[in-house]
Amino acid sequence: MNDFYKYNNYLLKQNMKDSSIYLYIYYLRKFLKWYEEVIKIPFKTLEKNIVKKYIKNISSNISESYINNYINFFKSYNNFLISEGIQKEMVIDNSLKVKMSKAKVNKNNYVNEKYIENLLQKICSIDGIKNYTMLNLIAYSGLRAAEVTELTLEDLDFDERVINITGSYTRKVPMNSNVESCLKLYLKEIYTMEDYLFINERGTKYTDTGLRWILRKNCPDDNITITTLRDFYKLKLKEQGYTLKEIDELLGYTTKHKSYLDKSLKEMLTPSEFAKIFNVAPITVIKWCNKGLIKAYRTDKGFRKIPPSEVKKLQAVR
Repeated sequence: MNDFYKYNNYLLKQNMKDSSIYLYIYYLRKFLKWYEEVIKIPFKTLEKNIVKKYIKNISSNISESYINNYINFFKSYNNFLISEGIQKEMVIDNSLKVKMSKAKVNKNNYVNEKYIENLLQKICSIDGIKNYTMLNLIAYSGLRAAEVTELTLEDLDFDERVINITGSYTRKVPMNSNVESCLKLYLKEIYTMEDYLFINERGTKYTDTGLRWILRKNCPDDNITITTLRDFYKLKLKEQGYTLKEIDELLGYTTKHKSYLDKSLKEMLTPSEFAKIFNVAPITVIKWCNKGLIKAYRTDKGFRKIPPSEVKKLQAVR
């Protein structure tokens, strides 16, 4: 435990971000546990062949970028051991890194519900109810990472079953049964009266970078990001019948200057365009609409749009 504390202080002196420090300490714990179980001798110093063996052991479950992250960690830990007088020279270098292949861009940032549920359950069992709850709020309430970190107990309204988001994206987000149950469990088992709902090991609120690190350390798939979880929530809203405008409002996007016409509505005729075909005034077309002689639809701003098929129908009766 003392070595972890010393290494943590060493990283702080290197001006590393909190998220990177958490990650390196996590890597160290995993490596030392593996060393104890596989090498079966007390750890003293880093050896290049042992590090190679460890990387080979974990490489089947992690991406290329993860491997290179591990190498960066081992270089850092090597430097720490030298600074402590435990190791005499650098044995870890960039030759251990793998060449990154060009990642294919996944334009459809979608994963199925079963994958998300399994991922969150894994985080719950391995990483605890707090980290599970924070990521659950993103996947099942669509909150931004920064919005999760700013939450307070007063923002939760269990009577109305909503989460009150304040700040730049003020809104009320529905609290479904999944979110409600994990929040209540977290409040019962973990939460202590603090200024913010979620407090890290340092006694301060989490950062959005910290949440990304929690997801990354539990999910080896580089394609799964905080945005993926928000897209998952967006997809679930579509399946439940929410309109695009309603979805944007729940996600905290601006809707002021955005058109929500679907493709079929865009292809329809305005009353003026319809009037020109029959050489009448637009007000006449509006009267036809009111009488039910022609079918018309309304845009989200209340304007009439008439399907092109109504032209042939009206021509047939005139």
